Amino acid sequence: MDTSNDFEVRLWEDEIEKDEIGKIVHHPLNSRYFVKLGEDTVSYGHLSFCGHDMDKSSILDDVKVFYLQFFGRPEDYDREDWADPLRQEVLYHITGNNRCWYLSMISRWKEGIGDLLAEIVGTPLNTAKVKSKNPYGRGGEFHIREFFEVPNRSLTNIVRFFWSEAYPGYPIEGYNLGSGQIETLKRWNEKLRDDLLFREVIDQTFVNFYTFPAENRYFVFVTNKLDLNGLAKLIKLEELKEQARKIGREIK
Repeated sequence: MDTSNDFEVRLWEDEIEKDEIGKIVHHPLNSRYFVKLGEDTVSYGHLSFCGHDMDKSSILDDVKVFYLQFFGRPEDYDREDWADPLRQEVLYHITGNNRCWYLSMISRWKEGIGDLLAEIVGTPLNTAKVKSKNPYGRGGEFHIREFFEVPNRSLTNIVRFFWSEAYPGYPIEGYNLGSGQIETLKRWNEKLRDDLLFREVIDQTFVNFYTFPAENRYFVFVTNKLDLNGLAKLIKLEELKEQARKIGREIK
């Protein structure tokens, strides 16, 4: 059976939904950080610099949320490792000559990965340690995330390492902004996680992302610089779809 059609790439925008009387029943900025269920606070920890109740803010109306999803073998409930080359291309297409990615992961095996990344890249990377909420099911406390300033020339190897070594349940997280701005992340880390900080982060970055669900299969992009068509063009979505079909034919 030809299974190449099972290998797909889908991009869609998460939009506000209202009921028949105009009440908002879904907001794309809900649950970026945490939501409240009854009297208990449930932490999600998707974006380290995003506070709670962002859906209620009056200063974030221009922020858009997009999902880029990879679907492969029907029996593959893991991270869709066949899509790693596509993930590398997506992040490379988004960044620019004067920008780079600031990436963070929680390793499944090791406390610190700075030395390993230095071996991969050939030089130590600039880093910033940031307080981040624990994901859902892991308590409401903070943990420390280390962000690495990744040169564009090193994206391929870093992405391969991140997606193969990331601990399931903790999202991979990335911010795309000007090169040499690691101190900006340190400054953000000292601020209250509210809509004013998130406004600042959105304005100073080109695109941000976290991975979803627990197995880090999909990208969730957050930005005010692109609409759906602009993002599709930037990441060369149609080419990605064709590459996915080609991969499907090769490994069927």
